[in-house]
Amino acid sequence: MNLGRLQRWLQAVVMHPNGAAGGIAGPGARGLIPEAARDLETVVTCSKQLSALDRLGIYAGMYYLRLLEVLVAEYPTTRTLLGAQQFEHACRAYIEHHPSTERTLQSLSVDFPKFLKRRLRGLKGARLAVDVARIERAMEEVFDAPRAEPLKFVELRKIPADRWGALRLKLTPALRLLALDCAANEYMATLRTQRKARPPAARPSFVIVYRHNLRAWRMTVTREQFALLGHLGRGQPIGRAVYLSCRQMRVRPERLQALLSEWFRNWSAAGLFIEIGDPTKVLSR
Repeated sequence: MNLGRLQRWLQAVVMHPNGAAGGIAGPGARGLIPEAARDLETVVTCSKQLSALDRLGIYAGMYYLRLLEVLVAEYPTTRTLLGAQQFEHACRAYIEHHPSTERTLQSLSVDFPKFLKRRLRGLKGARLAVDVARIERAMEEVFDAPRAEPLKFVELRKIPADRWGALRLKLTPALRLLALDCAANEYMATLRTQRKARPPAARPSFVIVYRHNLRAWRMTVTREQFALLGHLGRGQPIGRAVYLSCRQMRVRPERLQALLSEWFRNWSAAGLFIEIGDPTKVLSR
């Protein structure tokens, strides 16, 4: 028996969505060791208490339970919103279509929000469930993102006023910008203090998710703040980014200046900026 072929056969059996019996009879395993489908004990021996199929069934069950455990830990509010049974069914369907292929489980659920969007299309509460899942996935991503030393606001204050417009700021890799269909962040915050929360009506909402002091945080921001961070993240100079994001705000120039100062101070305190970029650098398309 070739060891590599045996390992691939075992993987096909254990990872089959219909359990060990379905895996043994499935085309993947049959193509590797066809005789196992006729007489399993030619490949796997039985024990005093368990048959060969029962022994394989333990591993098949453990595989799905472990992956389900990861999804439950990463999407607690999504699970609450959908209900335990519907969430588990969705998870099992997701694992079937997106089996784990990495050595770690860090990226297992990277496509889960997109999968939910397709699976729940047309159902009541689908938008909220997908938005909550997107936030919870972003929290996982920023927590595991590379570390970078934050740029303190005092460093920004040293920059002469006449240079601000041409400067570029590099954002931390531990930041995600989410444009959502409903106020999912507020819904999640309400659930933290109450057992039940009324689902919000559909309306555009903007959320940033970031890591600060080894914790993942989320914050609802205005459309202008969201746009400004987006333009900065794409490498636009500060002056251009402010113009593109705030040109439709109906505030006096001095009020806008005060708002911008407050935004940049708060964002610096949250560690969103890590570097002052080269103002002469040409943007890549």
